Order: sequence, then structure tokens, then C-alpha cells
Amino acid sequence: MATHLTPRQLTERLMDFLNTGDESIADEIISERKQHLDYYNEVDKNTVPGAKQADGIAGVKEQVRVMRNAFPDGHWQVEEYIELPEEGRIATRDRWTGTHKGSFMGVEATGRKIDVTAMAFSRVKDSKIIQSEMMFDKLALLQQLGARIISEE
Repeated sequence: MATHLTPRQLTERLMDFLNTGDESIADEIISERKQHLDYYNEVDKNTVPGAKQADGIAGVKEQVRVMRNAFPDGHWQVEEYIELPEEGRIATRDRWTGTHKGSFMGVEATGRKIDVTAMAFSRVKDSKIIQSEMMFDKLALLQQLGARIISEE
């Protein structure tokens, strides 16, 4: 690995991790160092329902495992970058596609294809991701899976 990775390069490596499930990539790009005041944590711990609640690399690996078990052919692609490299910040608009082959968000495998929009906001320091918040369109995902959405009214 290069000694200095830009926020965009780190984001590209993160996409490699999401697309392959290769956990060594997470070890390479996500900070666990307590010296970083904001060491890596998922701000939205409910990003991937069904994943165990954990901060840091362990939490990220668990979330990716859950996604890849449900969507083994899942593919993430950055469609737009907004960068503030001097501040170590990057935002992306992403696209997640795949085939639902395992239980996810309480929905058993349907074999249906998904195409979902996501947004991610990250901070980097010393060539590591130190904080990340990712949100995907859970309602659109559930609709594409054919889940019955029940209103409380």
C-alpha cells in the first residue's frame, strides 16, 4: 500500500472491500488508532440491520459480511464524489446493485435484483478512514424485494 492515500483513493479501496468482501482491505484503510480523536466508527450503527453492533474495523467487517451473505454478487459503484481533501473529507453518491440470495432486513431470499442509491460521508487522517456515515434508501430496497410495508395507522 502507498504511504499516502487521498480521500478518493481510500474511497476507491473501500469500494473494493464492499465488492469483494476481502477483509484485509478493511485492515488497510480503516483506523483503529486511539491517537485519532475520532477513530473509526459507524455513525449510523443501523446502516445494515442484522449486523452486530460494533465500532471500528470489526463492526465494518460484520456489516459487509451481512450484506455479502444476502447479496453475494452485490456491487457498489461511486457515481459522484464531492471532496474537501484539505479538510480530509469526502462525500459520495453511490449505487448498490445485486441479487437477493439471503435473508436481509427480515426478508428471506427472493432472487430479485436490486438497484439502490446510497450516500456516504467520510473523514480521513493519516491515509486512513477515521469516521464514516453511510445511508442507503432502505424503503426502495424493501420495495424492490417485494416486502409488504405495513403502516401503523
